[in-house]
Amino acid sequence: MEHICLIDSMPIMTADARRLRRASAAREIADKGCDAVKERQYFGLILAVRRNRRLPPPDYIGITLASAADINVLKDIADDLHDTSVSADKAYLSKELKQFSEEQNIVLNTPVKKTKDSSST
Repeated sequence: MEHICLIDSMPIMTADARRLRRASAAREIADKGCDAVKERQYFGLILAVRRNRRLPPPDYIGITLASAADINVLKDIADDLHDTSVSADKAYLSKELKQFSEEQNIVLNTPVKKTKDSSST
């Protein structure tokens, strides 16, 4: 595989959990989501970016609903990534994403998730 790219996403919070019911910014394009890193709910969007080996500009920048599942974000980003090695964070670890990656002949490189048992050793 000669194609290598990096995929990542981050939340764009327009309101935090305390203000979910009163959130009014970008209501027509935003919704409720969960920030896995900070372990909290928010109202907003997800910014997704894909970059190939070439620097500096990314070749894809997209915004999705905060509630979008990682597989949907990956499908949007990976539309033309057949026969590619993709590096992504732990958010992209799931059986469904693994199956999608195999179907598209994408090698998905992610860190190994710690299990409760392995974190205590």
